[in-house]
Amino acid sequence: NLELEKKVMEAHRKREPGQETVTVYDEFIHIARGLETYGIDPHPVKDYRGTQLYVGINFSGISTFSVGKRIQHFRWPEISKINFEGKMFIIHLTYTVDREVKKHTVGFKCPSGMTCRYVWRCAIEQMFFFT
Repeated sequence: NLELEKKVMEAHRKREPGQETVTVYDEFIHIARGLETYGIDPHPVKDYRGTQLYVGINFSGISTFSVGKRIQHFRWPEISKINFEGKMFIIHLTYTVDREVKKHTVGFKCPSGMTCRYVWRCAIEQMFFFT
């Protein structure tokens, strides 16, 4: 991404010369932690319209990304079930709006049944670990 490269070059120019390696490393991690995609392994999927997206799973839940920008985020407390059927990765959501419990299902088509099972397994492992 050209825009990201420009930001990196600008940050590098502002860096103090002669910094200790530990200081540079801590600064790098601090900046990286603030990125929406930090700690996320992107899995290619398509939505119901056939639009190419990426599903990312991390400590806070499951997100969808398009062109490097997060477009949806499903938090672990909202996710009641995760499953897959063939190539479809399915997220079942339960959330409260104005004291009324709402349920919603979101599905994404994976490139193959095997990759869908892998995405599901990654999501289940992360959900069990972080909840």
